[in-house]
Amino acid sequence: MAFKKVMADSKFRDAEEGSSRLFSRLKESLSTAEQKELLLELESEWDRKYGIFLEYSYCQGLADSPMIYKELEKYGISVVKETAENNYISSGSDSSILM
Repeated sequence: MAFKKVMADSKFRDAEEGSSRLFSRLKESLSTAEQKELLLELESEWDRKYGIFLEYSYCQGLADSPMIYKELEKYGISVVKETAENNYISSGSDSSILM
């Protein structure tokens, strides 16, 4: 769900397009196969690092959510849905996708 939301965000799409454009320009400006290969390896390592960062962020958000919910409740804000059936959407099979 988070992936769908970020892909719909115009600021994210603009940043993605800008970085892709710059990456392509840099790749085209390199003169040797070794330089181009190093650039691709760097991109791969950035992606790997970003994936690890996202996993930690997601897990920390899950760990912090009870505390955040309690703090919000102090101000009369409830983010917990009333029934569990509202937390899932049917995929048409026996499995459900967490919203």
